[in-house]
Amino acid sequence: MVAPAEQQWRALARSSPWLWRTAHFDLVRTGADPVRLEAWLDRRNALRVEGGDGAPMVQELQRSRSSWFGWDEQGNADSGTSEVPFPWEATVTFDADGLVAVRPPGHEVAEELMWRDYRWVAMLDPVELADGSDERLGPATLVSELSAGERHGRLTWWAVVREGPGYDPRCTCCPLLDGQLADRIYDAEGGPRAPRLPRPTDLPTRWLVGLDRATGIVVSLQPLDGQSSVGGFEVVLHAVDETVQLAAPAVR
Repeated sequence: MVAPAEQQWRALARSSPWLWRTAHFDLVRTGADPVRLEAWLDRRNALRVEGGDGAPMVQELQRSRSSWFGWDEQGNADSGTSEVPFPWEATVTFDADGLVAVRPPGHEVAEELMWRDYRWVAMLDPVELADGSDERLGPATLVSELSAGERHGRLTWWAVVREGPGYDPRCTCCPLLDGQLADRIYDAEGGPRAPRLPRPTDLPTRWLVGLDRATGIVVSLQPLDGQSSVGGFEVVLHAVDETVQLAAPAVR
């Protein structure tokens, strides 16, 4: 299989909201808080999760609304609210690979259905691995050792990834790459250390990351060195863009 170019890998990491609508998958997290669960997700409607050391959960999608204020043509004050479109409702231009070259304004990140933390959100929309911060110069990540292979019957694009100077995690308390830069940003933001676990002195500097070629979902992320308190995770995609059962099963 032909390995992707760095530009292609980054484009896949920023394209997820425009590549799929429903997914059924298993997730296994390792680290200090290991978990195993099964999820059914329709990003237009709801998320259902079973396992994860808790009761089955169904979360319905809520559309955000924004307030506005202005003046009409006669100069009279006017105000109201409007619905905020979801990223996948925004028009984008696809490149020759069917991937998004630039996220549209207002959709630099997607924060829709979530389970437990923003690492879940970034797993499903890993744009933080593609595009850097507007406030710090440099790329979001340093990508090397690119390859392509089949994983659980699905094409996966692999890369060894390091934090770049512009790495901008969705949430600094639960980044995909829990290295020194994310830790420094968390401290600079005034994030509390308790009840967080004590941070190791030798945080990871390299991660092996696999992106599902059809969806852009991170299906594998494992630290290659250092000590990671959050660990890595593995995703097995059972179905994409098929009908999913979102209602919680009846209790017997």
